[in-house]
Amino acid sequence: MKTKSTKRGQTMVEYILIVALIAIALIGVVAAFSKGTGRLFSGVTSKINEDAGDEARNIADDISGDTIRELSED
Repeated sequence: MKTKSTKRGQTMVEYILIVALIAIALIGVVAAFSKGTGRLFSGVTSKINEDAGDEARNIADDISGDTIRELSED
């Protein structure tokens, strides 16, 4: 019976080592491409901010326009 629990612990350690090696490899890949990915994320976030800003501005204009019309009708 003792060998069965030892194998279970050994298997868990092997899985942990595999996960650690994958994490280290991913960190290396991200570090190697950090400048390129940084520029990519920067471009994407600025475009999202621009689109969201335009959409928010349009919604605000629609809301204020409707409110002004409703007040002038009374």
